[in-house]
Amino acid sequence: MKTGTDTYKTETLIEIAESRPTAGVLIPAPTGWPILDDRAYYGLAGDIIRSLEPHTEADPIGMLVQLLAAFGNIVGAGAHLLIGAKQHPARLNVVLVGQSSVARKGESWAQVSSLYRQVDEPWAKLCIKSGLSSGEGLVYHVRDGLGEDPGVFDKRLLVVEEELAQALRMKAREGNTLSTVIRQAWDAGDLSFLVKNNPNAATDAHVSIVGHITREELDDVFRREGGVELCNGFANRFLWIAVRRCREIPSPRPLPTSLTEQLVKRLRMAGEHARSLGELKLDAEADAEWEHIYHDLTASQPGTIGKVLDRAAPQVKRLALAYCLLDECTAIGRDHLHAALAVWQYARASATWVFRDQLPAKCRTILKELTAKGAVDQTAIYKLFGNHESTQVKGALELLRHYNLATSTEIPTNGRPRVVWTPAAAGDEHCEKSEERVSGD
Repeated sequence: MKTGTDTYKTETLIEIAESRPTAGVLIPAPTGWPILDDRAYYGLAGDIIRSLEPHTEADPIGMLVQLLAAFGNIVGAGAHLLIGAKQHPARLNVVLVGQSSVARKGESWAQVSSLYRQVDEPWAKLCIKSGLSSGEGLVYHVRDGLGEDPGVFDKRLLVVEEELAQALRMKAREGNTLSTVIRQAWDAGDLSFLVKNNPNAATDAHVSIVGHITREELDDVFRREGGVELCNGFANRFLWIAVRRCREIPSPRPLPTSLTEQLVKRLRMAGEHARSLGELKLDAEADAEWEHIYHDLTASQPGTIGKVLDRAAPQVKRLALAYCLLDECTAIGRDHLHAALAVWQYARASATWVFRDQLPAKCRTILKELTAKGAVDQTAIYKLFGNHESTQVKGALELLRHYNLATSTEIPTNGRPRVVWTPAAAGDEHCEKSEERVSGD
């Protein structure tokens, strides 16, 4: 049995190299787009994504996080880490955020789900649902038995919402319990209502959510709610992932059958191994690494975006556990942790892009000016606000710097250095035009 310190040994997949001619034309990322560290492509997860990549226009990171979320659901809640006294299985919620059909969000899920339907057909038929609208509805699909109702035997549930905006708008209605139940489901899986007219409850439910949405839809939903769900623990139970169309493939070919069979076999073996496990721990090297990164992961992040990111530590550990289980290991190793960190860093950068319109008004004003002009003197920025509230303006600039949305440069002069601010990421207009240019829709 492998531990986290063992070297990962992958089967030779000759077809991966043979399939590369179908890779099509790569589409450059817009300026400032999040960059995924290659360490995210570790082990079996990496083999699968690199195998699929030449056959689809979908974003590899979108396929990767859905692969991890689906695998975490299919193996159940038995394999887990302990954080304090709380069990954390590889239970992940992910949302892909991209420009309508141009980002190929649906295609990314189609590629992943096609494999899992062959790995575990009963799970794919019975445990994948869509149509989130209320907390009561979600609990119903994983409910315990009550009276003559036998309940649901298999408590695994993967909710796939390719039109997540509709579910989020339903959630915002007065009296809707969906937000509360989703938070309960991520935490422990014990779901119930303190109301006498709804006796349904679920014990040890294992619910994961995959959602697709555009940034405009997301902004609209949270603007209507006044940002409440960004700050109450709902948003930080998700990984928000920016996706785009990454290549042009006019006539994509399906994955070779022999390669599909190998990947399905390895996924099935990893799933069977994972279901035999209980508590897992970090090995010595990973534990030392965790001690090193823990402070940064748990440090308070400023502003509303910080509220979206303040479950970094458990998110990273859950991701590392998923990589470990795919690796058929009995302990989480440093490579698993590095892969998880790579995904988290991408998710962190994505959240900054996704929720930038939730920044304070002064930040948005400054960012709009920087995006329009490209470079602005710091003195001109202060003049935007009539040279008043200098402390607040300074704080807004530092917030933009913290989230890598703007950078400053000092230019020597005969007197005090001239400070010039520039946007560190492209504006939405740039991103949209870049994707519209290559859209075949």
